[in-house]
Amino acid sequence: ATPRNTMTRDWSAIHIILLLFLSSSTAFLRPAVPLSSTSVGFPVLSRTTPPRTHLRARLEIPRVELSSLTPQEFQTRFDHPDATPVVLTGIFEGLEGVCEEVVEGLGLLDLDYQIRSSETGLSEHLTGTLDDFIEECFQSSHDFSALLFDEQLLQNVPSVRSRLELPEGYFGKDMFRCFPDGLRPMDACLLMGGEGSRSTLHADPYEWVGYNILLEGSKLWTFADPSEGLGVDKCLEAYRLEPNAWQGHAMSAGWQSDVDLYRSKDGESKDEWVGAEQLGRMDPSNRQHALERAPQLSRRVFSASTVIDEGVRASGFYEVVQKEGDLVLIPPRWWHQTYHLEPTVAVASQYFNQRTQDRVFRHMLGWSRREGKQDVEAVLAEVYATCDSEEGRVELLLKRCLEGKLGAKKGLEAWDQLVSRHGVSKVGFDRVGK
Repeated sequence: ATPRNTMTRDWSAIHIILLLFLSSSTAFLRPAVPLSSTSVGFPVLSRTTPPRTHLRARLEIPRVELSSLTPQEFQTRFDHPDATPVVLTGIFEGLEGVCEEVVEGLGLLDLDYQIRSSETGLSEHLTGTLDDFIEECFQSSHDFSALLFDEQLLQNVPSVRSRLELPEGYFGKDMFRCFPDGLRPMDACLLMGGEGSRSTLHADPYEWVGYNILLEGSKLWTFADPSEGLGVDKCLEAYRLEPNAWQGHAMSAGWQSDVDLYRSKDGESKDEWVGAEQLGRMDPSNRQHALERAPQLSRRVFSASTVIDEGVRASGFYEVVQKEGDLVLIPPRWWHQTYHLEPTVAVASQYFNQRTQDRVFRHMLGWSRREGKQDVEAVLAEVYATCDSEEGRVELLLKRCLEGKLGAKKGLEAWDQLVSRHGVSKVGFDRVGK
């Protein structure tokens, strides 16, 4: 294996502030609790709404200032089940302060992070101080990258919740608020990584709308269109991944691929690629130009861990760079993988609302009930005919899902236990971003 290179410590002023906060921590740490999105995957047949069957024209992922749209325009274009990805700007102000709050709030908390080998695809899980993690970020590279992914930590920084709240007039009410705590997905994942760190290639569970708010740094995103006619699932050898969470009552499963779109950094244009050290030294104009080139250049720099059909890649894959302050909106079922161009801090989450509830409900019923499509349609019709309120629809749907997994009697008993133990919260950490 190639030794990790130490990155020159010549970052922007914000990076320096970040480091000062991180280096002040002296706490000894233990491993973080298991993440609800960490799962043991197994290949199974899909029992949910099939991907869209139409082929769309080749698109460019747009960058849109939210204030330039009315709520109705935003919802018509970007907030519905068949939407395409978008980068939203101008939603938040003062994110440098939010980043400082996050990092300062973690000073006495425990962290678990990982070092990933690009050659083997395996990760070494480590426990250490914030100083330890930052040292790994300094050394992080494409070959050995440092990543922190934790869904618990931000519960200890409550001030961040209100700072990153999405405007309800645009995004609507998050119906995950109606779930009991024991079944509600964790909705505030902290992501920190060094240069070269990356996510897995996946599509999210529940067919929810995911989102990611970048507080610091820059990331390259690659999306893959799930439209059935493109053959992306087959190309990626997709399998279903049921989360190891929610007290064993998983009502959803995402889609996972073992393909790494950024496996090798050895393409014909690799010498043109701008790394974190260079980005940190550039003036704003040159930095902007380098980031704008990255999406197109990436196809001539990175090689995937398996051969991807060129026709599928050309017609179904899209790249975009996320910059500080950007919110990336991930529509239901879209494949995505991220690559950290430099050290980053981000918050990730998800939601569903009245415009996307049908997609989420069908997914949950399809995964929880094995009787087939006819049964799913019958239950869905019952839910809409019986309940007028969001809370009522969610409660009845969850009961029917538990009955489908456990049987009628045990399913209702499980519901009663969950509600008595956790209650159904309609307020709280609802809108913090992915």
